[in-house]
Amino acid sequence: MKSVSSVLLFCAAVTGALALPPTSVAGQLIGLRTVPLATGEQFLIFPSENLGMGGASIAHEDPLSDPFSNPAKGARSTESRFFSVPTFYAVSNENGGARSMPFGLHLRSDRWFGGGLVALQDLDQGRRLANWRPPLDGPLTVTLPRNDALAVRSSTNKFAQFSFGRILGEGWAVAASAMVADLTGTDGVEQLFANAWDIEEHGSVKDYRLGLTGTFSGGKTFEVALVRNRSRMTHDVTTVTWELTDSVNWRFTPEVDREAHLNISKTWGAHVGYVQPIEDTAWRVGGLFTVNRKDHPKIPTYDLTQVQLAERLPIPRDPGNSWAYNIGAGLSYEEGPTTFAMDVVYEPAVSDTWADDLVDVTGADGVVIPAGGHTVDNHFVFSNASTSMGLSHEIGEKWGFQLGVRMRSFSYRMEQEDHVLGLDRSLTQQWTEWTPSWGTKFDLNGMEISYVGLASSASHFPFPSFAPSRGEAVLSGRILDSDILAPPSGLLATPDETAVTHRLQLSVPIR
Repeated sequence: MKSVSSVLLFCAAVTGALALPPTSVAGQLIGLRTVPLATGEQFLIFPSENLGMGGASIAHEDPLSDPFSNPAKGARSTESRFFSVPTFYAVSNENGGARSMPFGLHLRSDRWFGGGLVALQDLDQGRRLANWRPPLDGPLTVTLPRNDALAVRSSTNKFAQFSFGRILGEGWAVAASAMVADLTGTDGVEQLFANAWDIEEHGSVKDYRLGLTGTFSGGKTFEVALVRNRSRMTHDVTTVTWELTDSVNWRFTPEVDREAHLNISKTWGAHVGYVQPIEDTAWRVGGLFTVNRKDHPKIPTYDLTQVQLAERLPIPRDPGNSWAYNIGAGLSYEEGPTTFAMDVVYEPAVSDTWADDLVDVTGADGVVIPAGGHTVDNHFVFSNASTSMGLSHEIGEKWGFQLGVRMRSFSYRMEQEDHVLGLDRSLTQQWTEWTPSWGTKFDLNGMEISYVGLASSASHFPFPSFAPSRGEAVLSGRILDSDILAPPSGLLATPDETAVTHRLQLSVPIR
């Protein structure tokens, strides 16, 4: 890699998919990634009945999760309920974790329905990989933040979501929802600024949805949803550079630099889905189509030390845009106490990012690039896919279990033109992430208590561990399931880490 502007690629949607679990909710906001990361479930805050089945939900309804992906689906719930879903996860090798406490209501009358959810989250940042503290040369003239302090290691995030809808008659319903998240920490950000001594975050995510559902004769269902998502985060990054001032006594003097990195992402999304029974059998089949238009007016200058991305100074401007799609099909079988569901989704996408400078720049060929002109152009073509399947079985009237697995394949090709150095470069990468799931549930006179566990890894099928290959750049860390498009300079090895999530869920009918 010959240009640092590749570092500055559009990670602006890093919070674009916040507060969306990896089921049908996340399917309406499509994440793009160019680096393999073990993913923690920081934003798994919504309830779900299908999560233990790998999250398969195209042809098999999830009455708890569906209203949060399309608010009009709340009309399909026949009773009012209170729910709570405390969730805990941790990433291996002391790479962070979170504890979330969401609770909410779904309310239903003859014609009206709606509800809401609020959640608090305590986030633990991963351990620092750099910025060691050497001996100091004399009195310190600057104040260094304590990178082991509670305010640095722990953050609190707040979420609120509300929806409201009306049944129009003859199987049709319309509804709208709004979600706001107040964030002071995002999982994995310490890996995006690997040389930071201290990172302070603050920002918000706003998500608005309008949905329409219809039910036709023969059990056929149809849905449409429109999504507007906007995230705005500020990363106040403190970097400490240590200069060797006394080579005899091996003493260093620190130089502290503080910089605010603004991260803005705007997404418009549209989604349609259709499900119908297969004649007079216990099988159902469904399909979906989603499109996202993403604009990234401001992207931070990330510092991914593990991958050598630059040979010249960072350029602090790097806008971009992208189009992402998913096309999916699902199959489900429900007979007596046994349910099986399977989803297959293909996610093509294209993305363009560019770097520009605030002043005129002279290229290696002597041509002057005027201020505001493109110094680097990056073009990505993605061909991602995912499949999930699961089984649920009821034993008697009080107890049941779930088993499932989800596999996600990431594949892309990057073409880069560096107009300053006069170089062109192309790169192709591919990796696969596995997430097995398991769960159990109990029915106590209408009160349902359930447990779901998840394990996710990009380097192996959890839980056996295999070391990454030598001679390749290894990315250690993880981030939420959203856009990370920093092009690496060479081959990548997947991180040998596993994120394990434990989730309790309480659902109580309101009568």
